[in-house]
Amino acid sequence: MSDAERRQRILAAAEDLFFANGYAATSMDDVARSCGMSKKTIYLFFENKQALFAELIDVAIGALPRYMVNDDDHDVDGSDVIRNVLKELSAVLLNPRQLALARLVIAEAPHAPEIAESTRERGIDQAEKIVVDVLSKLHERGLIRGPADLELGRILLGATVGDFAFKMLIGLGRPPSDAEIAERIDRLLALLRGGAFGFDAAVPGPS
Repeated sequence: MSDAERRQRILAAAEDLFFANGYAATSMDDVARSCGMSKKTIYLFFENKQALFAELIDVAIGALPRYMVNDDDHDVDGSDVIRNVLKELSAVLLNPRQLALARLVIAEAPHAPEIAESTRERGIDQAEKIVVDVLSKLHERGLIRGPADLELGRILLGATVGDFAFKMLIGLGRPPSDAEIAERIDRLLALLRGGAFGFDAAVPGPS
């Protein structure tokens, strides 16, 4: 096997064990046995169990969108950019695998707070930063009125995915359809357009 294949095999074994037995109850010895490698080999790729879990989070959120608003793009529509960012972030954050990892973090955090910290740094913080970076760039271009700050990014992201994620985490909801997410985002942007924060282009109401 190549190093990439070994790494992937280790990650797959660790994920299965974490979901089956919990983070705290899974040891590096368990991971080594499950993937058929020596513990020494595991440590060539991952410094410790926390590093293993951190990479699982990185893989889960690897599809987070990265948007650029170019200075020479004069046709960009601020509301369309934000709408697309929120749609794509929702698709990643509400993915069943991502929520399964979140469920594991919630269950294990009292015993292993380091995995909660990894999730916050690699998941929540990164998603919020993407929204804020886009808002800031649009504000610099005069395409939205301020404030383009972290609090606004959190409001936009939380209002889009919050209750969907909560219901799915406790087993009372299903992943929302693309149409449901799109309708929610349109209503959210329409509400914001009426306040101090607004967009140059008109934001449609829910269809």
